[in-house]
Amino acid sequence: MKASVVLLVIVAVAAGLLLGYTAAPVKKPAATPTLAPLPQEFDEREQASLVIPAVDTTGQGRLAEVVVELEKGTGKIFVGFNENNPVLNDETQESLKTAVSVAKRYALRNPDNYDLHYSMNSHSSEVGGGSAGAAFAIATMAVLQGRKLRNDTAVTGTVLPDGSIGRVGGVLEKARAVKAAGFKRLVVPLGEAWITEMREKCEERTTPNSAFRQCTSAPINVSVAQQAGIEVIEASRVLDAFELTAR
Repeated sequence: MKASVVLLVIVAVAAGLLLGYTAAPVKKPAATPTLAPLPQEFDEREQASLVIPAVDTTGQGRLAEVVVELEKGTGKIFVGFNENNPVLNDETQESLKTAVSVAKRYALRNPDNYDLHYSMNSHSSEVGGGSAGAAFAIATMAVLQGRKLRNDTAVTGTVLPDGSIGRVGGVLEKARAVKAAGFKRLVVPLGEAWITEMREKCEERTTPNSAFRQCTSAPINVSVAQQAGIEVIEASRVLDAFELTAR
């Protein structure tokens, strides 16, 4: 009898433990957190180009095209040349160095992981100098950010180490050359959408004994846009010029 009671107690306890185990909520393993994808480094060759207007030694406006290419590398800079790509003079080389330094501040890709290749296509060896600086910087920013540039806009302006755009000369001649080539817009340094020209004003004078023509010269402000028939936009900094030029 006692053995039967003991056996029933054991069975009851075992059944209670089993029921308690099966009734308890089953803990599911914690879900693996979803991680945002890491930004992928650009691993293909990319290119940006921009037209640069200049003035030759005869006072005529000329156009050149700066081309910059980005490819996987170790942060080197290469400058190529051929019959239509004049060897860059000292002023242009210094301008290029400053432009690259400024452009790297706005890079979305690590410049140390890429090489930059520069060339300037021109049919005139007289095109070049510091006024290409802003265009160098903008084209470099484009490839380092993966942006495209408008194909209806040209840029002129020097580039300074603080990222500002410096003044240039011959803006009206440059604007006329840009217009003649079919472009719609020209970005110029701040304060250069208007130029000062000397205009002659003549009057006919008479006296009791004679008649004569008297002429005087006076400076007047002239709109580059009106004179050249093209949209002219001022920019004080490379970043501003980039946003005007990129798409």
